[in-house]
Amino acid sequence: MADGRQGTHYGWAILVVSTLVVFGSLGLARFGYTMVLPAMQTGLEMDNTQAGVLAAWGERGWRVCWYGFGAITIVLAAGSLLLLRNRPAEVGRAPVGAEAGESAADPPVEPLRWGAVYRAPAVWHLGLVYVAFGFSYIIYITFFVKALTAEGGYTPEAAGRLFMIMGWLSLLCGLIWGAVSDVIGRKGALVIVYLIHATAFGLFALWPVPTGFSISAILFGLSAWSIPAIMAAACGDMLGPRMASAALGFITLFFGVGQALGPTVGGAIADATGSLLPAMLAAAVVALLGGLGAGMLPAAREVRESGEAAG
Repeated sequence: MADGRQGTHYGWAILVVSTLVVFGSLGLARFGYTMVLPAMQTGLEMDNTQAGVLAAWGERGWRVCWYGFGAITIVLAAGSLLLLRNRPAEVGRAPVGAEAGESAADPPVEPLRWGAVYRAPAVWHLGLVYVAFGFSYIIYITFFVKALTAEGGYTPEAAGRLFMIMGWLSLLCGLIWGAVSDVIGRKGALVIVYLIHATAFGLFALWPVPTGFSISAILFGLSAWSIPAIMAAACGDMLGPRMASAALGFITLFFGVGQALGPTVGGAIADATGSLLPAMLAAAVVALLGGLGAGMLPAAREVRESGEAAG
C-alpha cells in the first residue's frame, strides 16, 4: 500500500478519521439516544410520542451524557478538519494500491449525468425500499432499552449489556452481507435482510421474554447495517461507479424521511396502546413491506442501460 514512498500511506489516516466521524455523528448522536432515553424521559416528564420526536449522576445523568457526547463530537470534528483531505493529490500521494510511479495528479473527470439518477424509475423504487429500513430500524433502536426496562423486567445495566452485544455483533455485518450480495445479487440479499429484520422486530414484540429479546438482538446485530452497504452496491450496479455516490445521496433522502417519521409514529402507537411492543410490531410489518418491495426491483443491467439512454 505504499505508493513508492517510505512510511505509512496517508490513506490509513483518512480511514481512521472517517471511522471516527461515523462514530461521532451516528454512534453518539443517534444511538447514544437509545441508552439515555429512559432517564431523559423521566427527567423531562415526556410521554413516548414526545420522546420519539427528540442513565452515577442522579437525575442529571442524561444531561451529563449529552454534554459528554457533544464534547467528543467537537474533538472529532476538529480532527476531521485537520486531517481529512478530498483526494490523494492534496498530500502529494497516489491512491492506495496505485502502481509505482503513477501520477498523484487528479485524472480528468467527465461531467455527471444527473438525468441517470432522477429519471430512472428503479432508483426511485430503490429509494422507497430504503424508506422501510429508515422507518423500521429507528423504532427498534430508539425504544430498545426503554422497552426492556419498562416492559421486559430488565435493569438499565442488563438492557445496556444486551444493547452492547448487539452493537459488537453489528461491526462486520456490512462487509459480510455486501459479500453475500456479490454472490446472490443485491435484490436477493435485500430480501433476506429485510426478512431477518422483520423477524427480529416481530420476536421482540410477540415473544417478550429474555430469550425472545436476546434472539431478536442477535438477529438484528448480525444484519443491522447491511442494508446501507447493499444499497451503495446496488447504486453502483445500476448507474456505474461514476454515478454511484450521486444515486446513493439521492436515495438517502428517502431513508432520512423514514428515519424522521419512525420514532414519532412509534411513540404515538406506544402512547395509544400503553405499550412499546405494538410499535415494535409495526416496525416488523414495515420491514416486511421493505422486503416485498426489494423483491420487485428490476435487474441492475436494465436500469443501467436505460440510465445511459437518459443521460
